[in-house]
Amino acid sequence: MNKFLLLSVLSLGLTACQSTPITTKATTPTTEQQATAQNNILIVYYEQGKKATTLSAIAQLHGKMVYDYQNFNSVAVSFADVQKAKQVLAKTDGILSVMDNEVHQLH
Repeated sequence: MNKFLLLSVLSLGLTACQSTPITTKATTPTTEQQATAQNNILIVYYEQGKKATTLSAIAQLHGKMVYDYQNFNSVAVSFADVQKAKQVLAKTDGILSVMDNEVHQLH
């Protein structure tokens, strides 16, 4: 009888301590949402030693630095007016290339 009572108390104690996991569904942005969020970002490639000139031009256009690709001499920058930024930066001394930020998915 004592063994049965002891096993019953232990099993009740173990089941009382067990909690149900809370599950939440992770939401993944759609391709369209990702494209909309990325469409105001430009990747700007500059000549070695021309980073200061590039950052100065970006500041004059009120660009916001998103990422600094130090190994590639390039930066990712968001702009309110992307078309104007493209035109001005493409003519800036020391800037090699101005490209739209793109998302590529492998299937």
